[in-house]
Amino acid sequence: MIHRTCSTLALFLLAATAATAQQTLVVDQAGTGQFTDIPPAIAAAAPGDRVLVLAGRYSAFTVDKPITVTTNEAVNVPSIHVQGIGAGSTCVVAGFTLFWHPVRLSVQNCPGRVHLQSITMHGLNLFQPTLRIQSARSISLSEVSFEGSAEIFDSVVSLERCTFYGGTVDRWTSPGLAATRSRLLVTGGLFRGTGGSYTYAYGTPPATSGIQLLGNSEARLTGGAQLVGGISFPFPGPPSRAPAIGVLSSRAEADPSVILDPIPSDGSVIPTMIPAVSVASQSAGSALTPEIHAPPGALVGLLGSYPSAPLRFAPGDIWLDLPTAFPLFTGTIPATGVLQVTVPISGSAYPQGSTFTMQAAVVASGALLVSTPATSSMR
Repeated sequence: MIHRTCSTLALFLLAATAATAQQTLVVDQAGTGQFTDIPPAIAAAAPGDRVLVLAGRYSAFTVDKPITVTTNEAVNVPSIHVQGIGAGSTCVVAGFTLFWHPVRLSVQNCPGRVHLQSITMHGLNLFQPTLRIQSARSISLSEVSFEGSAEIFDSVVSLERCTFYGGTVDRWTSPGLAATRSRLLVTGGLFRGTGGSYTYAYGTPPATSGIQLLGNSEARLTGGAQLVGGISFPFPGPPSRAPAIGVLSSRAEADPSVILDPIPSDGSVIPTMIPAVSVASQSAGSALTPEIHAPPGALVGLLGSYPSAPLRFAPGDIWLDLPTAFPLFTGTIPATGVLQVTVPISGSAYPQGSTFTMQAAVVASGALLVSTPATSSMR
């Protein structure tokens, strides 16, 4: 079932154009743009600018200012680092493939907002985590996929439709994602642990979980997310299986739509109704089609805004920038439990380089619930 929002959305978006990109700097290794590599373009960019990268293989780069670095083409880089994004600022990195060795994606020391979208990583990093997020107040990942070690420390992270596979190197295994002293909001996606077989040189590597929570972390799982524990094959002896999620001195809540394989036997996962909003990547000038997952018959109000740091609000987190938030849709969840909403977007009101966050308020069984957020960058 598809519902259309009012056409006045463009008026709200036009009022927020100050949050969109100011100018576009083009990077093309063939020489048709202003720059032939990414680092010089980032150095020349001013806050709010957009760096558009054309097809090719480029140097690793670091982003330390509130800009958008994006591509719609086949672009390979060995690593990407985001650091020092200040409070009240937003940085977006979207569309890249990390390839060759060692690949690495890191975000650290960012009180401001960082959005990572449609990033794929190929190849294991033998000496450090493939993905590391540390001391980041407001990080959103959308359609990010990789294999290797993923570590999150002291951060608040939203993961939407991501695919994380744990890595195995000799005797070392890693979970799909490990979080320490952090808060995770997981909407959809696949998180798979790993394991291995007995070898004479290294013995049997331990099986790992799809997600591992450590040190007073919190996780809210919804939107049909799948967590799969890894399997190890010792010799002699039967195979050993890790639980889908490991919870140590932490808290995990899972919506009924979440698939846990296998379900932890210690009862560490708390069944909780958690509404979700999910939206596929879009290009400027097209329509956004968010899906709202909530109990059938629930009343729902969908809101949108340009992104900001989340505000803590039980039972969820508000990721909307309240001063710029505006309504997109109100209605009722159908019997399927999934409501698809069409948000028409005009290119002039929502240009390339802008980033948009949506979140729903849901009234179900007399309780007011806040959905997980969905953030999309117009590429």
